[in-house]
Amino acid sequence: MKEIHLHNPTYLELDDAYRSITQPGYVVVKSADAGRVIQDMEKIGFVAIEYASFIPDNTGHTIRASKGKHGPCHFTGKTARYTGVALAALDDDNHLLFKDRPLAVCDKTDRIFGLPAYKGLIERKGSVEKTGILHPDSGRLYADDFESGQAFLYDLLKSTKALSGRRKAVFYPGPFRMLILTDGAMVRRGQWCSIVQNMSRELIRKEGCIGADDDRSGQLILFQEEYKKSGAVCLMQAFRPEALEIEDVKPDFLKLGEINKELKARLSHIIDHQKKYFILIGHEVDDHLGCCPSQEVTDANLLVKYGILSSLAEPLPGDACPVTVYAFKDELTVSPDGFTGQINEAFRSRVRKALSSSPHSVLKKVLKGVLLVFVIISLGLAVRKCQSMEHGGQGKAAYEQLLLTPEDRYVVVLFHNQKRCYQCLQMEKLTQDLLTGASWNELGDHKPAFKTIVIDNPENEVLISRFGIFAPTLVLMEFNQGELVNSKKILNVTGLYRDEELFKEGMEKEVRRFVGE
Repeated sequence: MKEIHLHNPTYLELDDAYRSITQPGYVVVKSADAGRVIQDMEKIGFVAIEYASFIPDNTGHTIRASKGKHGPCHFTGKTARYTGVALAALDDDNHLLFKDRPLAVCDKTDRIFGLPAYKGLIERKGSVEKTGILHPDSGRLYADDFESGQAFLYDLLKSTKALSGRRKAVFYPGPFRMLILTDGAMVRRGQWCSIVQNMSRELIRKEGCIGADDDRSGQLILFQEEYKKSGAVCLMQAFRPEALEIEDVKPDFLKLGEINKELKARLSHIIDHQKKYFILIGHEVDDHLGCCPSQEVTDANLLVKYGILSSLAEPLPGDACPVTVYAFKDELTVSPDGFTGQINEAFRSRVRKALSSSPHSVLKKVLKGVLLVFVIISLGLAVRKCQSMEHGGQGKAAYEQLLLTPEDRYVVVLFHNQKRCYQCLQMEKLTQDLLTGASWNELGDHKPAFKTIVIDNPENEVLISRFGIFAPTLVLMEFNQGELVNSKKILNVTGLYRDEELFKEGMEKEVRRFVGE
């Protein structure tokens, strides 16, 4: 496996390392600011992050992390079970693993748990006959949807109090993001935590924790108290969602008839128990580049599109398992401290009525919609066929497809999917802001234009194939008398879309180098 060594790296250097590592591969970092490095690694998408060496009061700590994620993400009956000394463990993709409760995992997550960092901490097994959520008393296999795991954990701990007795400060090096102990104590990676002394011995012996003779002001935070206060979001460290500006649409309650029974049951539960939100992990089932495909996520996003639900999520790397907070329309508000929820009883009553309506009437309306969609698709295919015949089935030339003028010698092109994600929208905004700045006027006819191309538009198939595009990508192009004479993909700034300054700095450097050549 490839291994890259870095010393006090910047965010950009860590991101470049992540992109250059073969899968699976490792990065080893020596840094005096280990906390900042770990936060950057988590944002970029590294997994199995751990302190390879840690000596109290030594500022030169070594951190090791893996790229890990590769290959398709399908559920094929594989399971994983935490085997350490804690009650549960939270990994870097927000999977909550328990002792004695095998978790159904996708192939991609199974490969990650096979990394050396998890040796002796996770038991992996192959195909099983059935998957899904089972009651803790009737079976040991469950599928984690983030909330159900935490609800089960709370049931185990809600009557548990902090244990009395002499306490000891321990430092947890990883590879899990967090451990939850049998008394509910939350032990976070890279932090000193205050633990009852008899528990600290086991953590030091089996989990690689480091003990201190003094208390070191270690924190004592109990899961049961945090969960009671803030719900399932308590395990989402420093969750800072960014709300997209979504067009206000009239709610289409008929869409509630199209979702699966699991999401229907969840929505009814949210209404009946006056919960302000719910949380789901995973990508939509048709997102082949995503992780942990979920039909509930797919259906929940459908309800967001049609004005039934609101959603919030943090910007994450494309291969990470996203954590999304959902609530009913207009019930979520973003603030500098995170988000808040407020129940709209009138709207929820309408949802309840729609969920309880006759399935036959809903089905009838859905069939009408399907028929209409079929007619529209048929007309669209006919038009595309005519266009294909007109252009000889080869698509337009790049110059024509980009609608360039003779003055457009250089152009920055953003390839994106029809369905826009936050990363894609932010890349477009930051690039346009950069290129419209006055500093580019000095370049004269070398000043680049900005264009966009839709990846999943059949009309652009030739251009997409030519550049090997399969995900949102920025490409620099140079034309001479309508002919493409030079091009370059810009990959090293793609992951910086969350940091405007770093993104623009890296982008400007790439563009000026390209036009200078």
